[in-house]
Amino acid sequence: MKAFHSLMLVAFLLCTRASAQNFKLAGFNAHLNLYPDEVSMRNLSLGATYEQKIKGNSGFETGLYYRSERSGGVVSYMVGGASRSTTFAVSRRYLAVPVLYKYYGRVFNLSAGPVLDFFVDWKQTQGRNEVPITNYRVSPRVQLGYLIKLSKFIPVSKQFLLEPEVRLGSVRTIEQTAVGIGIAGKYRL
Repeated sequence: MKAFHSLMLVAFLLCTRASAQNFKLAGFNAHLNLYPDEVSMRNLSLGATYEQKIKGNSGFETGLYYRSERSGGVVSYMVGGASRSTTFAVSRRYLAVPVLYKYYGRVFNLSAGPVLDFFVDWKQTQGRNEVPITNYRVSPRVQLGYLIKLSKFIPVSKQFLLEPEVRLGSVRTIEQTAVGIGIAGKYRL
């Protein structure tokens, strides 16, 4: 929880320091992450994003992103003296809060920084009839990861921009780094 408070303090200081600047963007983002160790694991995240240019080519970017991950396994149980097994699947739901430094280049933008990932909830999605899961825990409930993004602004109008991105990051371990692609629609404030 100390990491969360530190990240919120950094975001607050960046916001208060940058309040006199006029380059502010808010919008929505969708991105897909692919994990090499889990070929079938595809994570679509949706969320809101906010960024602000502070000085020169420097700024910050933050947001709130929702995603769900599917995991599962096999459960063995006894029925009338006979052993049976069934598969089950659980959908885990997370909220992620990145706090990224952003460098605005002439050709591409580069963002990098920490991400706090909060486990929110779970729901059984397969095997409910055979073996209902009544208790499911994720530990730790909050994880600290990293994110690096390469993106480019594409002006659609004076107020609206599209920003496609390529991402590299993890909220798990270094070995479970994901690569991904995303698109953001951003509005000038």
